[in-house]
Amino acid sequence: MIDAAVSFVNGIALGTSLVDEHDRIRVEHQVDVDQIADWLRLLTCDAGVVELLAVEYQHQQLVKPVTMGGFFDKHHLHEMAETAVALSEHAAGVYWSLNPLIDDLLGRAANRIKIFKHGDAASDEHVLRRRWLCIDVDPVLSVAGISATDAEKNYAREKAEQVRNFLAGQGWPAPVFADSGNGCHLLYRIDMAAEDNGLIQSVLSALAERFTDGRAKIDTTVGNPVRVCRLYGTMARKGDSLPARPHRVSRVVDVPPALSVVSIESLQQLTAAVVSQEHNSPAPPELPSPIAGALIHDRARAYLAGMPPAISGQGGHNRTFEAACRLMLGFGLSVEQSLPLLREWNERCEPPWSEAELRHKLDDADRQAGDRGYLLQDRNCRRQQFTERPAATGLIFPIAVPDFISADPAVAMPPLSIKRGRRSNSSGVRWAIHQAVIIQRTSAIVLPDTLLRAIIWGSSNWPPNWRSLLLKWLKLRNWNRGNARSCCGVCPFHGTDNSHLHLPYHVSPKSLGALEGYARNDDGIRLYDFQPDYRQLTKEMRVHLRQLRKRLMPAYFPALLFGRSPRVGMSMSQRRLLVGIVRELTRTPKSQRRRPDGAELVVGADVPDACGTVRCRLLDASQRYVMFGGNGRKRHGRGYRIIGRTCQGWLARAGYSKQTIESDCWGTVRKWLCDLTTLAESFQLVIAAHHNRRQEWRSLEEMKSMVRNDAGRQWLDQCCVRIFANEDYLGAWRRHFASRLGFAEIPGG
Repeated sequence: MIDAAVSFVNGIALGTSLVDEHDRIRVEHQVDVDQIADWLRLLTCDAGVVELLAVEYQHQQLVKPVTMGGFFDKHHLHEMAETAVALSEHAAGVYWSLNPLIDDLLGRAANRIKIFKHGDAASDEHVLRRRWLCIDVDPVLSVAGISATDAEKNYAREKAEQVRNFLAGQGWPAPVFADSGNGCHLLYRIDMAAEDNGLIQSVLSALAERFTDGRAKIDTTVGNPVRVCRLYGTMARKGDSLPARPHRVSRVVDVPPALSVVSIESLQQLTAAVVSQEHNSPAPPELPSPIAGALIHDRARAYLAGMPPAISGQGGHNRTFEAACRLMLGFGLSVEQSLPLLREWNERCEPPWSEAELRHKLDDADRQAGDRGYLLQDRNCRRQQFTERPAATGLIFPIAVPDFISADPAVAMPPLSIKRGRRSNSSGVRWAIHQAVIIQRTSAIVLPDTLLRAIIWGSSNWPPNWRSLLLKWLKLRNWNRGNARSCCGVCPFHGTDNSHLHLPYHVSPKSLGALEGYARNDDGIRLYDFQPDYRQLTKEMRVHLRQLRKRLMPAYFPALLFGRSPRVGMSMSQRRLLVGIVRELTRTPKSQRRRPDGAELVVGADVPDACGTVRCRLLDASQRYVMFGGNGRKRHGRGYRIIGRTCQGWLARAGYSKQTIESDCWGTVRKWLCDLTTLAESFQLVIAAHHNRRQEWRSLEEMKSMVRNDAGRQWLDQCCVRIFANEDYLGAWRRHFASRLGFAEIPGG
């Protein structure tokens, strides 16, 4: 190990070790610098530049933990190993980039380290090629941010060996087997372009679907090109080191004699192989397949959301037993599948039932006679019935869908209605019309019927009267047939072989909101010029257009277009909440933006705070996040209160009016938390509530339990909520919508 007493970074000595007593008992198991350098030479493949990151670096000369980082070339890997060992004594974790980076990054920190600020770390566009596929197997822990016990780690290792044996049976070569400290890594050699059209993500998702269980999981968030991995030979520190949950040294366990490359064909065949073996394996008939099961799970949650809660003295016992029967008999779920859904519904009950009472009611419902799954077959649900599709259909959504579209906030995020009405699937058609107006620049638009069918019902399983439903929603009498001769140039299917009927539709001025300010009337038809030549406009017109732009917002379009599809299964409040969350995306100043969405990346677990930054225990320090925490000058990235002093907190941004909030404050909070739970599961969100005075963090599950008592409500009333997503959230969410609709891909961006 290098002499830490003479090592300096930005004037800060890497001297006195901060390891605690439980770490010291493992000193004899640490790895020397030469071994770490040898592993780096093996894994870097002698190509490109490597990034070194040390997250949550703490030192007595620093006021707060920081992220240290730098870039090293292949001639300075031994120096990189020495630096990593010194950093490891002061950091929660030390990481390196799996895939080679461009040489220009050396201009940021050439063969040295410094304190990394936002924007200093590498991004996906800096990756030369993909060299490694990392399959990260971790134990499932009851609390985030802690180390694993020996038993939990051993189970994760057994799971990793199962994955390795399965892939060997698929003809894959032997991987590098590594111990990450709390779990295991399988590193497979690959050679492919950085932009892989989601192939690596599909591989990880397929393996997670087969091998993830209640005790171990395969991390599906490590598929982006610039993903960093723990640098083997350094310490893994999560939380405090305890005898039962100690900090451990990561290391390479096994290296095969020859590192063969996994072909692209093998990667493409893996998903089909996993699905095929899942179908051939025996399973109880009442358990739905993973794809269909997820959809049924969402439908059951939506069904319970429409049921009134159980209230003591008002038939609460019968109401709860009815909810249990709907889950067990109506949707054909098992007790274990039904229990999480019943817990969510139970949060609205007064008083809530205990865990034992809920399980007892599910057991009683399970003993009832009758057909299972009848709610999946009744007349109202038949049109929305979902069947399992092959994992790779090859069907691509017929048009490009942008991530954001200009819209009036009053149109994109209308106030939520207190009254409960029938579900309407026509909202996606409305936004298809909105996009058509922007593209065709006229109020007399033309849309193909099969495009609207794909937006609402996906790639298959359409109701037999789907054209009649479209005509009814749009209040039209008939369609105009489109063919090679009559199909006009503005039709999205013009020049293609897609058989379709035309929708000639005249858009109402009220449906576009502020966008109507760009219109001019031409013989009864409004024409739009969304990019006028300002040199030809009068001063009054230029002022008018500047004010008009301030009334528009970039709305998250896939949620507006697909969210209300029965195959996606989002409720109106959930779609409204997701659009409101994305609107609060924390962005960098315009002059510093490097991403299309302008998002400010959170590297590690340091997030903005009144005093600079604060460490969030709910974030994984090895990942990069985007943050939905607002863009105000005084509270940039610091989130919002749930209610707010003037009822302008997250509830208002989710669409709840001040009248609704004041009439049933904590009932509205419970509804908001339930919607947030559904979105967090579907879109991989991390919800973190921070109490500034107490310097405490709470997770979403903890927030849901705190609503039930006065002390918890007081804490929630004073906290600020921040929402985080993976840095590749736009691509991941697009793949989520494509999967639900039965498409292999939704083009656009």
